[in-house]
Amino acid sequence: MSDPIYMHRYSLQSKSLLNSQSKRRSFDGILLRIGDGVGCVHPWVELGDPSVDQLIASLQIEDFRSPLLRNAMHCAQIDAEARNKGVSLFDGLSVPESHATITVGEEQVEAAVRQGFKVVKLKLGPNIDLEMLEMLHARHPNLRWRFDFNQSLDEAKLLAFLLSLSASLVEQIDFVEDPCDRRVDMKKCSVPIAIDKGVEMCDSSYQYAVVKPAVDDVTQVCERAQSLGLKGVFTSYMDHPVGQSYAAWMAGTANALYSQLEMVECGLMTQGLFEENAFIEALGPIGPKWNAADGVGLGFDSLLDELDWKRVK
Repeated sequence: MSDPIYMHRYSLQSKSLLNSQSKRRSFDGILLRIGDGVGCVHPWVELGDPSVDQLIASLQIEDFRSPLLRNAMHCAQIDAEARNKGVSLFDGLSVPESHATITVGEEQVEAAVRQGFKVVKLKLGPNIDLEMLEMLHARHPNLRWRFDFNQSLDEAKLLAFLLSLSASLVEQIDFVEDPCDRRVDMKKCSVPIAIDKGVEMCDSSYQYAVVKPAVDDVTQVCERAQSLGLKGVFTSYMDHPVGQSYAAWMAGTANALYSQLEMVECGLMTQGLFEENAFIEALGPIGPKWNAADGVGLGFDSLLDELDWKRVK
């Protein structure tokens, strides 16, 4: 590699627990700077990713096999190209709108409605407040729902959950994502299922493909989803705003490249899950429409210059 790699370690503090597999509230990652470009590495060890320290060790020996590293380096490459041209990566790019990503309940849903979201993705665990769901549905009957269980249910509990919901609420469910640690019998399930791992090898029994540019080979995932007629849902990795911005750029780029892939509301607006910092503030108000940070490339120009960068090797 011709350009040296520099890094900045960061920590994000979540406002609440972020999924059923994690009990922590502090999330560490690194920003990489290669030449004039930056990328984000934000591992989720609960989901099988290497730790920050392991990834730094891989960088030091130039072992770039981790998808997190490869995609962060791709991000830095395209960011550098745009910065050297003095243009924003979002100039003329149409980024699909997003759903609201919510981890707790009533107050967050009400806030999302006020912010203009028409679709809510609620991250749930095995203990589901059915009364709250039905109350919110009665209050907002046109609000659409996506339920993400992070493999916290078995098939019997999933089917029991769906059978317990009113018919009108079931009609408003776009999909259930990642409900179990094994495949669900689609014939028994009354709603579509979204696949968020292994899309490259899936079949047409799914209806939605979740695309995570932080860890996925986006070309392979989009080509497979397009060939099967799945709908595409680009999401951030619940990571740093730099990583969010890369996911948004990839979503807009894929939206232009894959004309036969139906792109539906993304999951890009995840900065509200964390306590505010200068980078989060640079993305502007939270709502369904993507707001790029000011500046060239991915933006954040002065904020990036102010960070403490250390050479990896």
